[in-house]
Amino acid sequence: GIVLETISNIGCAAGLTVQKASWGDGSADGMSSPLWYWGSALYVVSAMPDFFAYFFAPAVVIVIVAGTYPVFVALFAWLFLGEEVSMRAIVASAVCIISATCILWYAAANSVDKEMAATTWTVEVLAMLLWIAGAGVVMGLLATLEYYDIGL
Repeated sequence: GIVLETISNIGCAAGLTVQKASWGDGSADGMSSPLWYWGSALYVVSAMPDFFAYFFAPAVVIVIVAGTYPVFVALFAWLFLGEEVSMRAIVASAVCIISATCILWYAAANSVDKEMAATTWTVEVLAMLLWIAGAGVVMGLLATLEYYDIGL
């Protein structure tokens, strides 16, 4: 569930970024650009994993992961559109990722039924560790971006 929701967040953020790029491709109207339609299609297709994620994880977990969507939007806007990211956005992204990670860790730790097999618990812990590693990578990229943009 967490993986599907993360894929959905990344795809939707990429779709939004492609749509926004359509307004800067030289056409008078962004909606007349093929990029706008490709971005819309990517956004719609990327919403499908979000739907299926609810079959594999509790809604509280999926909603928390979905809350990280703005972080991916900011990252893609910087990478592909050359937008600047302020220190406020970096701090907000860090708070978002750290909060989501803490809540997910707590949810995973308390969702284990006493009768579940040990392998299920191991899979949950591995999924959480992958999520934390991914969050760390995103935070590192955003911190690097801020470092180079303000010339510290």
